[in-house]
Amino acid sequence: MKHRTIWVVPAVAAAVLAACGGRAAPTAVDAAVASSVSIKGFTYQPNPLSVRKGTTITWTNNDPTIHTISAEDNSFDSVTFKQDATFRITTTKAGSYPYFCRTHPFMRGTLTVTE
Repeated sequence: MKHRTIWVVPAVAAAVLAACGGRAAPTAVDAAVASSVSIKGFTYQPNPLSVRKGTTITWTNNDPTIHTISAEDNSFDSVTFKQDATFRITTTKAGSYPYFCRTHPFMRGTLTVTE
């Protein structure tokens, strides 16, 4: 039997259950549940980054120098971290969040969170 991925939107979950004869349909995790940003060559990659609310984002420092991830509105702010270290947040509110590195203020990124 070939397996298929079925995407279930919460608003239609009851209809899916009814269509499956009351059995729970298999669900897939939305691709926006986790996202990664690489710090490399004094840039954030990808940039800009757009994710859905509830996404966990992990920044990894791939440069041989220290960096930070600091939102301009102070909604998130990492400690200074070294090469191969990571910083994580889970998004909770839709909006646009420009961020930068406090050590290297020319490094800029934009995180957009959608519903």
